[in-house]
Amino acid sequence: ALREQEEATPITLQDLLDASRQPETIEGYDCDACRARSAQNGEAHARSTITQHAGVIAETCDVVVVVLLRFAHALDAARNFTPTKVNRQVACPTELNLESKSYRLFGVVSHLGTSLSSGHYVAAVRSLRDDAWYECDDERVTPLSLKALYDGRSVTAVRPGADPYILFYHRNAIAEANAGQTPQAAFPAEANAGQTPQAAFPAEANAGQ
Repeated sequence: ALREQEEATPITLQDLLDASRQPETIEGYDCDACRARSAQNGEAHARSTITQHAGVIAETCDVVVVVLLRFAHALDAARNFTPTKVNRQVACPTELNLESKSYRLFGVVSHLGTSLSSGHYVAAVRSLRDDAWYECDDERVTPLSLKALYDGRSVTAVRPGADPYILFYHRNAIAEANAGQTPQAAFPAEANAGQTPQAAFPAEANAGQ
């Protein structure tokens, strides 16, 4: 029931990053070293409460890859664990600001489908050649005209039914250094109608494979 409630509530990537860095309190903590110390001091052993931090981001490189938890195991009606897909809507920023650096989205791998046993992967990539976005679906590469990819807003999907799974961010310094050319149009799908687009870089085009 909790999973269904969470999936019905959209969340932002920043919320997920903040949650991963929250301290976790563990009650009833026990370990062999604690027991040995109690025995050595002639004291009765008692479980303790500890607090730990996880997911602390100290430093990042020129490229940051964020993997969203889309696949998990959940209890079914028969109380058996079954593989399931997490369909919660996540707002992914096109500009990501971390403590160490600022980043710009340049690739999204998405999963189409409702389960782990079926579906299809597609990749949306931003070309370093013309700064335009393209969708790579197997051998087919087509321009994307989703306005949120170009005007700085967050995106929840690059196409209907496609759930973002892996996000690729470039450090903004790299994005600025490679932005020497003026894009041919703000929305290439309209400007390049009738043309057969090509993937700018093989590494980007193969991000979804």
